[in-house]
Amino acid sequence: MEGEECDDATAVLGLAEDPKETEAPEPEPEPQGLDAIAALDAEPEAITKWKAERDSRKKKIEEEEKQNDAELEKKAAEELEKWKSEYEAGITSRATNNKSDEEAFIEKRDETGPGNQWERVAFLLDLASTKEKGRKDTGRMKSMLIQLKTTGLVRD
Repeated sequence: MEGEECDDATAVLGLAEDPKETEAPEPEPEPQGLDAIAALDAEPEAITKWKAERDSRKKKIEEEEKQNDAELEKKAAEELEKWKSEYEAGITSRATNNKSDEEAFIEKRDETGPGNQWERVAFLLDLASTKEKGRKDTGRMKSMLIQLKTTGLVRD
């Protein structure tokens, strides 16, 4: 009867008959030696999760930067090509202009029509330039050539 009373009491209290269930769980043994050091070095789950999120954000940013770099390189290549074509067009137009100016100058230089020879000399010389440092003064010669151009050579 005593055994039945205990069974009834455990049943009333809601205790299980299995002795394993009635015992409190055993605490995990404290790590010792190298295991203790490893346990101290282990990161909490929140930090591990944060690092994973940080790494994913970092990868996303790096991918965006690669895309931006590729776009910039493409734009730079297009602008460089545009600049090269404009540069070559400018060179071509300057060469054409220089060629036509040279032909006009040579034609005017080689004219042998009647007129004052001193006008031809004045045309071939640069009489408008000013005195430069380190060069001889040619002002008298220029003034003489200008006078000859306007009046011509008077022979007595």
